[in-house]
Amino acid sequence: MNNAYPCPACGASANLGTGCTGCGRPPHPGAAEVIRLDREIVVLDGEVARARQAYDGLVARLAALRQRRNDVAAAVRAEFPPRPVIPAPGPAATPAPRPAVVSVPPPSAGAPGVGRSSIAVAPIAVPPVAAPPTGGWTPVPAAEGPGGAETSTRTVQGLLFVLGGLLLGTAATVFTAVAWASVGLAGRALILLAFTVLLLAVPLLARRRGLRGTAETLAAVGLLLVVLDGYAAWTVDLFGVTGWPGSRYAALVAAVSTAVAVAYARISRLTVPWFAALLGGQPVLPLLAAEARPEPAGWAVVLVAVALVDLAVIVALRRRPGNVAGEGAATFPTTLVGGQVAAGLGFAGALLLAAGCALVPLLVGRAGGVPLLAGVPMLLVASAVLGAALLLGGATARAVAAGALVPVLAGALLRPAVELRPSVSLLATALVVVALAGAVRLLPAGWRPGPRIGALLVAGGATALTALTTVALAGVAVGRSVPPWRGATDGPDLAWGWQLPVAAALTSLAVGWLLPRAARPAIVAAGVAVTALAAPATWTSPWPVVVAIDLSVGALLLATAVARPLVRDATATTSALAGAVLLGHGLLVGLAGPAGAGAACAVILAAGLGVAALGRRGGPVQRRVAGYGLLAAVLVVPAGAAVAAIGAGTSPWWQSRAALAAVALPVLVRVLFRADRDDLRPYAHTGLAVSAVLTGLAPVAVPADEPVALYAAVAALLIAVAGFRVRGADPLPLAGYALAAVAVLAAVPVTVRALVTPYGPPPAPWSGVPDTATLPGALPAGLALALLALAAGLSARRGPC
Repeated sequence: MNNAYPCPACGASANLGTGCTGCGRPPHPGAAEVIRLDREIVVLDGEVARARQAYDGLVARLAALRQRRNDVAAAVRAEFPPRPVIPAPGPAATPAPRPAVVSVPPPSAGAPGVGRSSIAVAPIAVPPVAAPPTGGWTPVPAAEGPGGAETSTRTVQGLLFVLGGLLLGTAATVFTAVAWASVGLAGRALILLAFTVLLLAVPLLARRRGLRGTAETLAAVGLLLVVLDGYAAWTVDLFGVTGWPGSRYAALVAAVSTAVAVAYARISRLTVPWFAALLGGQPVLPLLAAEARPEPAGWAVVLVAVALVDLAVIVALRRRPGNVAGEGAATFPTTLVGGQVAAGLGFAGALLLAAGCALVPLLVGRAGGVPLLAGVPMLLVASAVLGAALLLGGATARAVAAGALVPVLAGALLRPAVELRPSVSLLATALVVVALAGAVRLLPAGWRPGPRIGALLVAGGATALTALTTVALAGVAVGRSVPPWRGATDGPDLAWGWQLPVAAALTSLAVGWLLPRAARPAIVAAGVAVTALAAPATWTSPWPVVVAIDLSVGALLLATAVARPLVRDATATTSALAGAVLLGHGLLVGLAGPAGAGAACAVILAAGLGVAALGRRGGPVQRRVAGYGLLAAVLVVPAGAAVAAIGAGTSPWWQSRAALAAVALPVLVRVLFRADRDDLRPYAHTGLAVSAVLTGLAPVAVPADEPVALYAAVAALLIAVAGFRVRGADPLPLAGYALAAVAVLAAVPVTVRALVTPYGPPPAPWSGVPDTATLPGALPAGLALALLALAAGLSARRGPC
């Protein structure tokens, strides 16, 4: 860009980049703007001069045309002088009217047009007006002038031509269908030829006279007659066409009609022939294929071909410029849009029919008798949709079409595998999912979003299928261990069982591969859990093996959740949940025997304490996981003691006593390792409260005839020892109050009987010592009340912890 200018201070050369080269002044935008405007003024002066010359030439031509017009008008007036008018006889005859003069208004000054002139024409004699009657009334005068025309002459002509064309087309159709047999062969051919040529020639003349609506209507009728000619030729067996198959001849008629419509559209520059060609070309391919009687797969291929033809028409119309000189209405924007809409409807209809036909071989499992081709027709339909999106759609349409192609491709690959090798269908599904995920990863970044979503849908569906199957088998394994302590049978012998863990691992890998990098560790953790649950389906696994797999993998996942402080929240949460599910499943399956349940309780205790110790140093999510681990460890202590007692073969009351005594262990830990600002305290208190309530109320559920008051009082005392008075909302005081209330209510009946009922009326003096009787339940009630008093004393003396 030239931004040089003379310096306004010293006159030296300067520019807007470096300033003045003489005096060193900085750039001056105003001075540069003046120089730039000077250059533009010089250019515009030349353009104005050329425009003035052109204007002068046009003014001279306009003056010459006006002069010529006036001369011709004067010659016309001289050739036709005005004629005299003879007045009508009668006493009240009106004077003869003056000649009427037709004046043409001159054009406005400076505008193209014609000048003012007056041409005299023959005057119109006005009849005499009769005098008003004397009968006492006066006639109402007519309106001074007629109203404006309701429509133009050309509109009326066009309307009449359209109606005439419609009537003519109707008559031709009726004649061909009804009166055709009454005319000889030569007459028939001559009539049809004459009518067709006439109706195809008239639109050309109508278009030249500006009657476009009439031309379009007559052209439609003429092209209809071309189709009727084909029908008439079939009726009279012209050239032996009745020996052909009917579908082939119909296809020939449709193809010839389409070709004639295209040629006529190019010659006439009309719009209707193009639409007639589009409509006539639709059934050509289906009619040609009908002779072979194809299967649904063949019809799908034919309809896809029809859709591709319509797509080509849409692309050609979209790339065609509008309002091409000499092309007529066929290139008007509205016409092009209408053609695209019509072709689009044909494209959509053909693809819908093709998709319906393509579903049949996909469901049956073979196309043309070949299983490998079962998914090819549906793949062709999806490819046609993708092609339309690439040629006509935007980025969103391309992404949606590409995404829809992936599930179709998965179905096309899976259906033959399921049909040929149904025994390995689960493994084949997993391999196809992994292959599609890898193919999507190899695509360019700009093409990846749509296929990635489609592959995620496929991979998610396969993962959900394997996960549901795994959950069902895991539930069956738990059902074999119920009722508890009675053993369990081995797992079922499934022919496809070995594929389940492999499929679970592969589908989880595919999902993680398709998701962002940050989500992959969480997906891996979930995949490991599902694979561990599915592993026993590989063989007829006994229940101890199931328990061992669940406990080992669950403990490993819990350790992964809290091992590193920088683990993402989603990874920590998913790993912790997966580990908890596996440990819970192992505990439920271990109910088949005391050894299995005890081992599960021991692993849960160790895992919970380990998670609590490691997770305290992590982030908020890891600290929450540590809290729940401590909660599980506190809850499992009395459960483990009861299971150990069951394994030792003790009676039910010793089992309840063992569970109650085991509650003292977390209480002891709480007292010895007190931490005033420990984030894990709410979880520990919750576990202790739940354990105390369950063991304190155990005599209500366990048929061991144990005193409820004593159990509840012992549990309340343990809560008081652990720290009855705490800050904030805490379940521990609530559990202590509830247990104390239960103990008091259970001891009230025995206490009342012990204090009131033994004493009757006063005994006689010197009658000796009164007889005594043993009161059942007095000792447990007294011990319960004593323990409650001790608990109350501890709670009163203990400060906030």
